[in-house]
Parts: sequence; C-alpha cells; structure tokens
Amino acid sequence: MSYPSVLVLGFDSLDPTRGQQMMDQGLLPNLAALAADGHTSRLVNPYGLVSGPVWPTLMSGTGVTEHQVWTWRRLRNGTYRQRHIPISTPSAKPPVWELLRDQGIESLVIDVPRHELSAEHRGTQVTGFRQHDAFLDNDFRTSPPELRDRLADQFGVQVDDCDRARTDDRFDELYGRLMGSIDDKLAAAHLLLEESEAPLAIITFTESHCGGHQLLGHRSPLVAADGSSDPVVNIYTKLDAAAGSILERHCGPETAVVVIFSHGLSDVNPVSRLLPPVLEAINHTIGAPKRTHKARAFVERLPNRLHRLALRLTGRDFEPLDHWVDSSQRFFSVALLPIYGGIRLNLEGREPRGLVGVAEKETVLAKLEKDLRSLRDVDTGVPLVTAVERAVDHYASEPDIGLPDLIIEWAHLEHQVRGSTSDTLGTIMADIENLRPGNHLPDGHIIFTGPRINAQEGSPVDSDRLVPTIAKLLGTSFPGITGESMVDLTEPVSVQ
Repeated sequence: MSYPSVLVLGFDSLDPTRGQQMMDQGLLPNLAALAADGHTSRLVNPYGLVSGPVWPTLMSGTGVTEHQVWTWRRLRNGTYRQRHIPISTPSAKPPVWELLRDQGIESLVIDVPRHELSAEHRGTQVTGFRQHDAFLDNDFRTSPPELRDRLADQFGVQVDDCDRARTDDRFDELYGRLMGSIDDKLAAAHLLLEESEAPLAIITFTESHCGGHQLLGHRSPLVAADGSSDPVVNIYTKLDAAAGSILERHCGPETAVVVIFSHGLSDVNPVSRLLPPVLEAINHTIGAPKRTHKARAFVERLPNRLHRLALRLTGRDFEPLDHWVDSSQRFFSVALLPIYGGIRLNLEGREPRGLVGVAEKETVLAKLEKDLRSLRDVDTGVPLVTAVERAVDHYASEPDIGLPDLIIEWAHLEHQVRGSTSDTLGTIMADIENLRPGNHLPDGHIIFTGPRINAQEGSPVDSDRLVPTIAKLLGTSFPGITGESMVDLTEPVSVQ
C-alpha cells in the first residue's frame, strides 16, 4: 500500500470552540493528539460572508473576488434577480487538485463542499456522496464515472434535507442518519485510500455541519456508549474516531496531515430577519417609493411569489428558487448568513433602474450606517448591531460579483429577538418563524502535523494560504498562487 504524502481531513462547520473544549475534556483524543504534536492556528475566513466562500477560498488559494463563490443566492449582473447557487458551483479559479492535474499529479478528493466534479480529473473524485446541501440524486457524481455505481451499490444514494423544518420526532431520525453517514464516509474513504496512489488525499466530513444546524440543544433517546444524550457531542466524538481510523491505516512515516475545522457553529440567536423591514422603514424616512416603481417591482416579483406559494402548499422545497429583490427601493438586502447582514444600493449606472445617484451614494451609506447603529432590542434595549463595515474595505469592487455595499455584524444574543426600536425608525417587529437553532460563526481552526513540521501554536492565518502550504508540503509550486505557506518546514521536501 502507498500512503499519501499529504492527507487533508476536513470537518465542515465543526465548531472550533466546542471542538477545543471537547479535546481538553479528552472526548476527542485523536484530534487532541494531532494538535499536541502539530502546528495549530486560528483559520481566518473571508470577512462577513461566512460559509459560502470558505471551501472555495481554502481549495483555490485565491480571494472571493477571484474565485467568485460566496453565497447561496447571488445577484445576476444587470438584473434584480438573485440566482440560486447549487452545491456544485463552477469557480472562476481552479482548486488545488486541478492545479496538480495540470502537473500530471493525481489526487483523491471526497465530498469537498461547494465544488463541482472536475473535468478530466486525474485520480479519483467524489461529490455529493454524503454531503451537506446535496439535494438531488445527480449531485452524487464521481470520476471515474463507474465508481458511482460501486459506491451506490454498497452504500446507497442519500440526499440531504438538513435545512427543512422538523417536528420533534424527526430529529432523532436525522441524528441516526448522520451517525450512519459517518460510517458510510469512513468505509468509502478506507476503500478509496487503499486503491489510491495519489500523493494528495482530501476527505471531508459534513455531518458536523448538518448536526450543528439542527441538533444544538436537542436531547436524544439514542444514548451513545459513553452515556451522552447530546447528539452534537456524539457526532463530534464519532468524527474523531473516524479520523483516528484513517490516520492509523493510511498514514505513513512521511505523511503530512492537515486537519480543518472550516468555521464555527453555535446556537446564537440571529437578528437577520429584521433587516428587510428595517430597510423598508429607512427607505420611507427618505421618501416613499413612486407608485410606478412599486407597480413594476410587483409585476416583476409576482411569478416567483406564486411559484414559491405553490411549492410551499404542496410541501415541496422552494429554497432553490431564484429570488427577485424589490427594485422600487433605494437599497435592498443581499443574502448572507444570519450573524451578518448585507445591503446593496440600487445604484444608478450599476443596477438596471438605479434610484440612488452616484453623487448621493455617500450620503445614503452614511444614513444607513447611522440608522442601523441606532437599533435596540425591543425587549432589553441592548444594541442589535455591533459593527457596520464598507465591503470595499475588505473586497475589490471590480469585478462586480453582486457583493453588498455594507456588511452588518449583528449582536449575538442569548434570547430570540422579537423586534427592534430606535428614535428614528420606531418599533419594528420581526418574523421569527422556523428559525433553526444552529448558525454559522466566522472563523475556523487548522492543524498541521508531520515529520518536518514543528509543534507550536501559530498566529492566525488567512484561509487562502492553504494551497501554497499544500504545494510546499508536496515539494511543488503553482503558477499564479503567490500566498505564503501557513507553516515553515524544518527541511525541504523533494519535488514530486
């Protein structure tokens, strides 16, 4: 058997704070041993965008405006239509396994989030096998193509319905399925690693993502062997055991191991449902939309609303539909995950029927910032906004990929926010129906261990530096990838 030179184990949305606590408690012994022997750092992800661009940034070594994958619903240039972005999203920049393919180097890639099946992949690739957001049967694809039938015959095809609303009795069914999914992923990883001679292997487990969304705070009658009835603890524990099994069977003395906790998940209470009515109220303090603008926006959005209603009434999933923003407003919300809010101006010369002139752009942005900072929780009076940032301070404005102009950081509160109050806007109540308990937090954690890697706690590292690190561990380099490695090596690696 040949061992990979670099083995990457990804744990999607395994919360680094919760994970560290469990390592300290001895509940994740395999991951704790890697951290003790390796180089550890906080993983700094793209600001304000949370989960969407995390894996494309990690795997391409480029920033958001370069790879252009950042949300699940993106504004189409020249329209008011927000296109739904599926699980397998073409990136404007190639992932590391395509960079290796161009050098004639094989790789084994299993279920890396937000990546489609690569054309002419060199080695083995699997997408949508046991993966969060794999909604459809045809999200499960492989290279070579015949591998799909082998895996389907042995493990079955499983689609993801994690984000659907559930009654209490369905949470235990989900928990049991996630625990079984880890078993399937581990067995498939053993099978493919034994057959592979690729110097790079990337295996991602996503059960921590779905489990964190749906099961935080839930108590299950399906008690684990250690007596725990906390399903998230049990999922993390089982993932640690899977990591230990892979490390034991598929790591040689020269294998460098990379462990990624991609970003956080916690039971923070989101304030994001407030944003649309708040923006409507701010719009009205400037002046009510013209009737002609409202009529045109109503007609523009009507087919989508009727389609969503029909799907909702028949119990079908309407989330993957495209969405139209309200073109009668001077600004509108952009889809970000709940701990952040995004606002984009309906800017003249950029949007099809822009209502904010270029000369008044700064005045409107300043008013938005002031009014947002004035928001207080209707029940406790505490501030609801901790920061309002200009996106241009974090991302290039060109090319225009539909990013917001303002990014709001909402407060993390221990209670559900019913509404806001402020002297300017008055009291505004929020729609708080069907809110899942787990919401994403921005940063992650990364561990490196291997024969040439010093054990130390490193400074925080940007996620776009992983690809140059993998290149360094493989003894190669990639044209156009200029970032620095996350780790220094005690001695160089011979070129593959």
